[in-house]
Amino acid sequence: KNRYEGVLKGEGRSHEEVLISLREELLEIEKNLTQTERASEVLTSFLKKANDLGIHVISVRPEPAGPYPNAETPLRLGEKVCQAFPFRMDLRCSYRVLGTYLETLDKESPLPFTVDGLELEQKKFGPKVSDLKTVLSLTIYVFGSPPS
Repeated sequence: KNRYEGVLKGEGRSHEEVLISLREELLEIEKNLTQTERASEVLTSFLKKANDLGIHVISVRPEPAGPYPNAETPLRLGEKVCQAFPFRMDLRCSYRVLGTYLETLDKESPLPFTVDGLELEQKKFGPKVSDLKTVLSLTIYVFGSPPS
């Protein structure tokens, strides 16, 4: 039996109690997310935004992650260590859409990131207007417990 099923039928806990319980569970889950999972969620949101804007994502390639700026002297915030998660995205879109995409990521990303590289090559894909073949190198930064 689902532990919240009784609420729907008016039995047991109130709706408010269930919502409070769910919120507490969600906060606990978020606390337990690893740095890799948090970076992965942000990357997924980047890909969704690209799709929403009609950008053709050709490939996404993660690069080795590690402490930022290096293992000997990582950036710290209290007990938390900053990890860098670099990746490369091959995209196809217009110059204008690429600008909109980068501006949107800058405004909406829940985690800090940097654009580390941007390679543009104009290509004509069929009879339509030329698009840019773009290689976008990004790094997402996540603070969390040091890896054990």
